[in-house]
Amino acid sequence: MKIGLLPLYIKLYDDNSPKMRPRLEEFYEKIGNLLRPSSLNIGIFIAVIAAIVVYILLNKTTFGYELKACGHNRDASRYAGINEKRSILLSMVIAGMLSGLAGAVMYLAKSDG
Repeated sequence: MKIGLLPLYIKLYDDNSPKMRPRLEEFYEKIGNLLRPSSLNIGIFIAVIAAIVVYILLNKTTFGYELKACGHNRDASRYAGINEKRSILLSMVIAGMLSGLAGAVMYLAKSDG
């Protein structure tokens, strides 16, 4: 089977025509349960991408170092020249953005489960 036929099979599955059912079952047997409808949606991919971005932000940038320094000891980070108020405010903004992203994905993503 060619990958180019995949959208056709998905379209036929959406039409739910009885004569296409046996062919679709054969198609699913060939590729496994990868394309069967489930409760899994695009949110899992968005969450993985967000986790990777946050990991890179916290562990590979000076901004992440400043956030961690303020989290460990606010007074020591102030003594080191880090603007602790800015770091605390931006950490709350990041947390709010991630919470908003999670809420948006949960509310807007289609789930067939």
